[in-house]
Order: sequence, then C-alpha cells, then structure tokens
Amino acid sequence: MKTHRDTVIAGNYPAVLKDAAPSLTIVDGMSPIFSILYYLMLLFALITTAVSVIYSTAKRWSVATGKNAKGKWADDKFRLRIWTVIWIVLTWAVSNFGLVAIVKKGYGTLAYLGIAILILPILIVAPRKIAQKNRENARLAGARSQ
Repeated sequence: MKTHRDTVIAGNYPAVLKDAAPSLTIVDGMSPIFSILYYLMLLFALITTAVSVIYSTAKRWSVATGKNAKGKWADDKFRLRIWTVIWIVLTWAVSNFGLVAIVKKGYGTLAYLGIAILILPILIVAPRKIAQKNRENARLAGARSQ
C-alpha cells in the first residue's frame, strides 16, 4: 500500500537528488502545516543542541583555565561567562564564513603550519640534542675510565 510520503518522494524524485536538503523538499510537498511543524522542530533542535554544546564546551574551558587563577579570573561564573561569549562569537564567525570554506582552506593551511610547527623544530633541535647527548655520554665514559 502506497502512502502519501511515498507519493511525495516519487513525485519529487529528480528534485530530491539535486536538492541540498531533500527532507525539506519532501515536507514542502506534503502540506503547509507539515512544513511549519518541520521548521519549528528543526529550529528547536538546533537551539537545544547549540545551547548544550556551547555550555559544555565553555564549562570545560572554564574549569581548565581556573587552576591557579587569580583576581577576577578566579571567579567560576566570570570565567564561564567569558568562555560562553568566546564560543558564541567563534561559532557565529564560523557560520558566517562557512564551514565548508574553513575546512577547504583550513586543511591546507594546517598542513603548512604542521610543517613549521612539527618538522622544522625536529630538523633544527634534534641534531643539537643528539650532539649534546653524545658529548654527555663521551664525558661520562671518560669519567668512568679514570
């Protein structure tokens, strides 16, 4: 037995394949009341998810940065408010710039930063540390032989 949903999916089949949000296309084809309910449920789901993610992240950073804190920064509520504002501004910036653009440009940038932060110090510091360890081992070996 065919349902109304199956009819809507079949009737919008090419559009559903090309659409970025196929569920919206399907719901819009059903009934105006379903569209309104779907948008309201989606809005509430986004709000509840955003609130819990921002609060839990801000709480973790607040606790992590509260160790050995002095002055106004020692107040738990103050730190939580500051981290909450930071995360809200950060998520707003990401949403305005576009997550896809950030990922597309970010991976390349992070790869170059990885070279600068990880590989170059190894190439510069490692030979010094090896030479220093060799001198120390030679000095200890010389002291033992005496």
